[in-house]
Amino acid sequence: DCEALAAIQLPDSLLLIDGGAFSGCNSLTEITVPKHVTVIGPGAFSYCRNLKTINLHNGITEIGEGIINSCAGPVAINFRGTMAQWKAISRMNPWYDFKTECVIHCSDGEIVDQI
Repeated sequence: DCEALAAIQLPDSLLLIDGGAFSGCNSLTEITVPKHVTVIGPGAFSYCRNLKTINLHNGITEIGEGIINSCAGPVAINFRGTMAQWKAISRMNPWYDFKTECVIHCSDGEIVDQI
C-alpha cells in the first residue's frame, strides 16, 4: 500500500517500471524516471490523484496503456528530448483516460493533450 508515499528516489540501475507500480499513491506529487528505464508498464501511475509532474529522459521506448488514468491533473510531463523523439515512443492506446489534462514539455516545444 503506497497511499501515503509522498516522495521516492528510484535507483539509477532500474530498467523497467512495472505496470501498476505506483497505482494509488495518492500523496505522490512528482516522480523522476531514472535514465536507464526504457519501458513504463500499463497503469504505472494510475490513480495517483495528486501527481503533478513526471520527469522522463529521452531513452524511453515504450509507454504502457493508461499510465496516468484517474489522476486529478493537470499533469506535466517534462521530457528531456524533442517533440519528434516523443512522437517516436511506442505508446499503447490509450495511454491515458481522456479525463486528465496533460502538457508534455519537450526541449523544442510543448504538446498539449486533454487526456
